[in-house]
Amino acid sequence: MAYLGGKAKGYQHIINILNNPCFDNYNYFEPFVGYAHILKRVVNKKSYIANDKNILVYTLLKCIQRINCDFPHITEEEYYDLKNDNSKRNLLKKAFAAFTYSYNGKEFGGYTNILHGRNYPNERKKYYETLRENTTFISTKLYNKSYSDFKPKNKLIYCDPPYENTTSYKGSDNFNHDKFWKTMRKWSVDNYVFISEYNAPDDFILIESKNKLTTISGTRKKRIEKLFVHESILDKPLYNTLFNSGNKSKKSKKSDKKRSDKKRSRKKSI
Repeated sequence: MAYLGGKAKGYQHIINILNNPCFDNYNYFEPFVGYAHILKRVVNKKSYIANDKNILVYTLLKCIQRINCDFPHITEEEYYDLKNDNSKRNLLKKAFAAFTYSYNGKEFGGYTNILHGRNYPNERKKYYETLRENTTFISTKLYNKSYSDFKPKNKLIYCDPPYENTTSYKGSDNFNHDKFWKTMRKWSVDNYVFISEYNAPDDFILIESKNKLTTISGTRKKRIEKLFVHESILDKPLYNTLFNSGNKSKKSKKSDKKRSDKKRSRKKSI
């Protein structure tokens, strides 16, 4: 299921962590849910909360959650009318136009219907039906606001924000990455926070990485997608359970050594 920045493929390294038995019965929170490719695969949690600031993504997901919400057909003429309509009328149709009938899942990236024998809107609607049958997705409480409005505590959190220096999501051109990382530091005090990005500040530890091919505007690029945690997770009780010495990345091991050296230095000074 195409969606700009989505995790339709190459998600297993993330799911292996989120579904680790040590997180069973946790409250799960996903503040950048997108098309729910990760959310729908998360299991054995006490509760599920997901958010997306994009009102069209939120509207689409809310429709999928409602069994009696029909998936509209959008003509090419309607597509461009809806694209240029800046009012909040016809939000449901606009949501389906923006993603279900758009090229490569990019919001209003160009009308697409049947192309080279493939009916892309129908393929996407079939994906929506799989979400309707997914227990996790159906039981998730959805929100439509900024991630920074939340004050989570004692939660398992997965963040898949707009990546820095990449093609922007519509409406995320002004995404403040410095503010995001500051927020992640705060959240990491009282939660287990895992973040997908290509790069992170020095106090965030690389724990997993995955090669992936991305296609934007017809160009395929090879990238290494990475999963980070803040270094404060080293002091949390589940750290050893999650990342035993055989699974730690080189950066994680270096961070452990660096922190151990700091602790020894403090002891000597005392």
